[in-house]
Amino acid sequence: MLFLFCPTVYYAQQPRDIRDWMNNEDIEFEIIRISANLFTRPPSPSKYIVEVSLSDKKLNEASVFTTTEWLTLLDDPTTDWAANLVLYAMSEKDAFLYVNLTEKDWRLVRREEDIKYWYWYLMEGKKQIEKR
Repeated sequence: MLFLFCPTVYYAQQPRDIRDWMNNEDIEFEIIRISANLFTRPPSPSKYIVEVSLSDKKLNEASVFTTTEWLTLLDDPTTDWAANLVLYAMSEKDAFLYVNLTEKDWRLVRREEDIKYWYWYLMEGKKQIEKR
């Protein structure tokens, strides 16, 4: 009887410590106005986007979060604001309402609406947008 021993490398998927870097206390961001571009077809209007101060490595990691991971972050009061800002930045969703918005104001006025939008976006919207 011959047994072949093939050494295999087992890569256990390490749970991500997302909260180590995506948390409301440490998130740094800017709201940037992008001018209209009248030379494209169709012309693109001006808009405001969120730019977060995260490394490319962290943005790449965030780009492959599962829907469940995003929804967990949005549901957690220690990460919800940061997750919302990162989603705005990654999707380049118009952030006009964020120009002078604080985290406290967001909780009072926009949180529920944004979370509903992100739920739709993560579950269905991305698929519809990618089909265009």
